[in-house]
Amino acid sequence: MQQQLADLRPFASIGTTKFSSSWQSSSSPTSTGEYTSLQQQADAQEKQIAALQEQIADSRRSAIIGEARLNKWRSRVFNG
Repeated sequence: MQQQLADLRPFASIGTTKFSSSWQSSSSPTSTGEYTSLQQQADAQEKQIAALQEQIADSRRSAIIGEARLNKWRSRVFNG
């Protein structure tokens, strides 16, 4: 997921620059409202991604512990 995010960042910054420059040139309140709405969506998605990454990290830690216990059990059963 981090690699995908890293791959998208250059394009996202280009898109943000494009939207910012086009919206700055128009002074309509709708454009500002749309920008704010999109920014809020992006912020919410960023928080969700961070939460998912934290869950992935927790799952990996638990998997490592589980794998260690399984390997310990395997060595007792098959070698001893």
